[in-house]
Amino acid sequence: LPDGGGMAAAMLEPAAGEALVSEFGLSLAAVNGPRSVVLSGEAAALDAALVRLEADGVPARRLSVSHAFHSGLMEPVLADLVAAAPRGMSGTAKMVSTLTGGVVEAVDPEHWRGHARKPVKFAGALSALSDLGCTSLLEIGPGTTLRDLARPQLDGVPVTSALAGPDEVEALL
Repeated sequence: LPDGGGMAAAMLEPAAGEALVSEFGLSLAAVNGPRSVVLSGEAAALDAALVRLEADGVPARRLSVSHAFHSGLMEPVLADLVAAAPRGMSGTAKMVSTLTGGVVEAVDPEHWRGHARKPVKFAGALSALSDLGCTSLLEIGPGTTLRDLARPQLDGVPVTSALAGPDEVEALL
């Protein structure tokens, strides 16, 4: 992937995020909640957008990432991703995708292309889980980012992180 990209989280409604990325030539990388989006793209354009957000009093911060994920800067690796992606993934359990923000029957290599390039619909996926009657959520992976994004959106549903802390076994238990 090319160097020179970045990402930033901003406390914006998705429509305001769309307007901002259009103005600055960025990509909307994620819609995490009703007032939580992630912007992605060229570092200079991202810096300009962050200056605008600060001037407007909108809370925003750069994310510590290696590249501008979910943006046009992902294009150089998409063909390789499709070639390496698993084929024919399906199952009997319902699967919720953050690409579609809803239930999917199966995922194929094109699903993963879209997931790498298009916005993450995290808020939509949380709504789909709620509609399915999900009674608890477990974040499987390091840190607590997804737990922290999900808790305010899932009234009364327990959300925990499997690997929150230095002792992974203790954290999981």
